[in-house]
Amino acid sequence: MKKSLLFLAPFLLLFSCMDSEESLSPQLLEGMWVSKTVEEDITYDYLFKFHPNETFESYVVIKEIEGENYLGIEEYVTGNFSIRDGILFLSNRRFFYPENKFNPNPEAMIEKDSRIKRANKKMALTFENNKEVLVMAFAGYDAEGLNEEELVMVEVIPFSYTFQRITDYDFNP
Repeated sequence: MKKSLLFLAPFLLLFSCMDSEESLSPQLLEGMWVSKTVEEDITYDYLFKFHPNETFESYVVIKEIEGENYLGIEEYVTGNFSIRDGILFLSNRRFFYPENKFNPNPEAMIEKDSRIKRANKKMALTFENNKEVLVMAFAGYDAEGLNEEELVMVEVIPFSYTFQRITDYDFNP
């Protein structure tokens, strides 16, 4: 009996020192991620850039509508991000749109009404393929309104996106 316990001791020690689940940290998100999506006759690129200072930028780029190539940036969002209990929180979000939708310039975006209060966006996230693929699942409710008294709950239809890690993104046609 003692011999078998001595034989098992190194394995028990090895497995007891290993984490059962690697914790998610903001550093795992750092960099650029893109998800290519087709909805009806429109092809979109959803792009996220996560920075080391826990800020983010995201773009919705229309790449094609019924055969017309590259129609440009639909929306640009900035804000902060954090990860708690395996959930990604996007906070202090500011939304921008192009002055000319069909000839957008990422450097000259117009801010949507900054008086609108928006709740934090929450997403479950997981990594795959050696941390080169990121899956974000959105669900639940969001809130928006001009002030605290006017906050309205808006139902968000549950959906998920699969993002691929990239090193660069070309906004030009």
